[in-house]
Amino acid sequence: MIDKTVMYFITMVGKDLKVTECVGYYQDFDYAKETLVENRLDINETINNYAMIEEIRNGLYADNVRRWWFKFDYGKGIYEEWETPEQYKNKIFPYSLS
Repeated sequence: MIDKTVMYFITMVGKDLKVTECVGYYQDFDYAKETLVENRLDINETINNYAMIEEIRNGLYADNVRRWWFKFDYGKGIYEEWETPEQYKNKIFPYSLS
């Protein structure tokens, strides 16, 4: 069942671990993850070594609830789950909406 109180934003992150852009959002986490992992529409663009999916509550001044990190595997052509980089731990600011 889809939780309609949150959205899942896919945000790309460059080689220097700086956020580049939000490329899309979905109401369903599994579909957002599948879209990212499979690198649909070549969202890696050869520059986005990392990506995150942020779960963000609907509404004004929304904060993120959870965040999942991924790293691109150039050999496989897919994003794989990855640990949260140190500078992003304990942050609640939704990067995808900035």
